[in-house]
Amino acid sequence: QSKRLISATPIAIIRPRSTTAPRMPQNSTFIAGVALGTLIGAGVALLVAPQSGERTRRDIARAAEDIGDTTRERLEDASDDVKRRARRAIRAAERRRDRLREGIRSRVDA
Repeated sequence: QSKRLISATPIAIIRPRSTTAPRMPQNSTFIAGVALGTLIGAGVALLVAPQSGERTRRDIARAAEDIGDTTRERLEDASDDVKRRARRAIRAAERRRDRLREGIRSRVDA
C-alpha cells in the first residue's frame, strides 16, 4: 500500500493512501426485498384465487415455508462468502506482516 507524506505542520505525518474497496451489494437488503415481494405476490394471488379458506391457508403456509427456506439458504451463502473473504484478508495481512518482518531483519542484519 502506498503512503503519502503530509507536512502541514513541522512534524511530518505518514498516512496510508485512501483506498476504497469496491462496494458490495447490500445482500441483506436484497434478500429482504425478494422475500417481501414474494410474500406479497403469493398472498395476493392466493387471496384472489377462487378456492376454500382451508386450502388458501395451507397454500399461504407452504409459500411462507418456501420463503423461509430460500431466505435461510441465501443467508448461509452470504455468511460463507463473508467468512471466505475474511480468511483471504487474514492471509494477505499475515503475508504483509511476514514481508515487513523480513525487511526489518535484513536491515538490522546489514
